[in-house]
Amino acid sequence: MDKKAISVITENLAVREISDSAVDTLINDAELKIRQIIALAQTFMKRSHRKVLECKDIKRAMKTLNLDNIYGFPSSRPLVYKRIPGDDDAWYLEDTEILISDFLSSKVCFPENYTLHTHWLAIGGKVPNIPENEGEEIEDITNERVAEADVDINHQLSLEQQIYYNSVLETLNTGKRIDPILESLNSDSSLTKLIPYISRSMFNMILECDSLEILDRGVKILGSLSLNKYLNLEPYLHQIMPALLSGLMRGDLIQEGHWVFRKNTALIVARVCDHFSDYYEDLKARVLKLYVKVLEDIQKPSVSHYAAIQGINAFGDLCIKNLLLPLLGNYFKQILEKKLASNEAIEWNMCKAAIIEGCRVLIKANPEYYKEMCELLGEELIELD
Repeated sequence: MDKKAISVITENLAVREISDSAVDTLINDAELKIRQIIALAQTFMKRSHRKVLECKDIKRAMKTLNLDNIYGFPSSRPLVYKRIPGDDDAWYLEDTEILISDFLSSKVCFPENYTLHTHWLAIGGKVPNIPENEGEEIEDITNERVAEADVDINHQLSLEQQIYYNSVLETLNTGKRIDPILESLNSDSSLTKLIPYISRSMFNMILECDSLEILDRGVKILGSLSLNKYLNLEPYLHQIMPALLSGLMRGDLIQEGHWVFRKNTALIVARVCDHFSDYYEDLKARVLKLYVKVLEDIQKPSVSHYAAIQGINAFGDLCIKNLLLPLLGNYFKQILEKKLASNEAIEWNMCKAAIIEGCRVLIKANPEYYKEMCELLGEELIELD
């Protein structure tokens, strides 16, 4: 604010004389008040899931600060200020003038009748994005018959939450509407109360289910939920990480397509570790330590070795360089050469292909390792190049 603006305001208030020191004090105080109002109004804007600050946000902020309400500033259209002719420092708010005769002859719109019903206003301090609350439009929830929940949630969750939870379970079992469900789990900010139910259901399913298709959908559901930046999932990592790693390392999973499932799960585990790295600095190190431990154990089945190799590959070229590369010399001599000569040659060839895949990632980022990799892997690396 400048002194000219204060002068115009004081003239409107019929204050003829005001000292410069008083003007400076008023400017500092007015700027402080305006900053407080705008900061609080931005909070209302964010809670309403909007990116544009509106007049109603300012009004709510002023009401919260116990300031007098200001009338005449509609929220239905943007405000337009015009310069007063002959005065470069004074502006006025453009307001359309209408005739009283036009106003009296205009059609009166009667308000709709009042109806009452219950809905969830806030969950865990966050305003859910539903039609009853202000925010972006969302798809209507249909009352379709869905799979039964595996826990009794009749008295803990609202009707909308139960419908959503049962929709997730139905998608898990049938695969219907998998893409919208995954997108919602990844971006919806109103799922706080559902986190323990979804995480526990996915945890139990991954440990007990033998169907590869259901396991694949369960891992994707858990991964999408874990990567939701609007939710506080740190308290549930003790269920999320064991479930993902168990699905990745399961030795009894030998159905067709399980290699692709393990590779995709390894990528999800890596993204989850990166997502929570700011909260748990040792999470990534602990997961990588598990992978290395599996690779050093010759008694582990080939599928677990494959999962560990893909797990290291998923973290990128630095982890391949510092963890996988130092193991390759002994790994080929002590494990792969013996296993490739056994009855499980096909399974262990998949492990070798995963190693070659990781080496290609390393060479792409660090071309100086090409010669060393060619000496170790020979023509096979060139064939895949």
